[in-house]
Amino acid sequence: MFGFGKAPGETSKKKGPPPNYRVKPMSSWTVEDTVVFFRECVTEKKKVLNNVRSKEVDGDLLRAMEDDEMEEHIGLDGLMVKKLRKKMDGVARDEEAENKVAALITFLERIHLSQYHDRLVNDLGVADIKELPELVENADFLERLQLKFAEESRFKNAVRQIMHPSNNSTTLQPQGKLSRSAGGTPGGSATQNPRRTQG
Repeated sequence: MFGFGKAPGETSKKKGPPPNYRVKPMSSWTVEDTVVFFRECVTEKKKVLNNVRSKEVDGDLLRAMEDDEMEEHIGLDGLMVKKLRKKMDGVARDEEAENKVAALITFLERIHLSQYHDRLVNDLGVADIKELPELVENADFLERLQLKFAEESRFKNAVRQIMHPSNNSTTLQPQGKLSRSAGGTPGGSATQNPRRTQG
C-alpha cells in the first residue's frame, strides 16, 4: 500500500547535500564522482583511489569493467570486488527508483497537477505510477492528497486511461479484423477474384 510519512530516522542522518554519485546516474559519474564513491562505499586505500584517478575510471567505464580488470587496473582484491559489485547493484536499484519517481512527476505535469508531486511522493510515500490504480479507489488516500473536485476527477480519469486503456481497444486490434468490418477486405477480394475468372 502507501506509507504516510517518512521512514524512521531518515531525516536525522541528512547533513548537507548528498555526494554527486547519489544524485546522478552512474553513466554520468565523473572520475571524481567515482573516487568519492570508492572512498565512501568500498575502500579508503590511497593506492586504489589514485588508480581510479590515474586510469580515469568514470561511472560508465566502471560499469563496463570485468572483475579481473578491477583487480588488475584498480588494485582491488577479490573481497573488495564483491563489495564493489554489491554497492553498484544498490546504486542501480536507486536509479530505478528515481526513474519511477521521475515518471510519476512527468505524469502529474502532463495532467497539470505537478503542484501535488511533493505531497504524493514525500508525504504519501507513492514511488511508482503503477501504484496509482489501486490508490485512486482509496478514499483515505484521496482525502490526504487534498485534490479539488475538478482535479480529483481529472486525476482519476488520467490514471484509468493510462493504466487501463480499454477505450482504445479498437485501435489495438489486428488490421484484418478492422478491415473486415469496413467492407472491402483482402479476404473478400480474394474470394471474388476466382468468381470473376470462372464467369
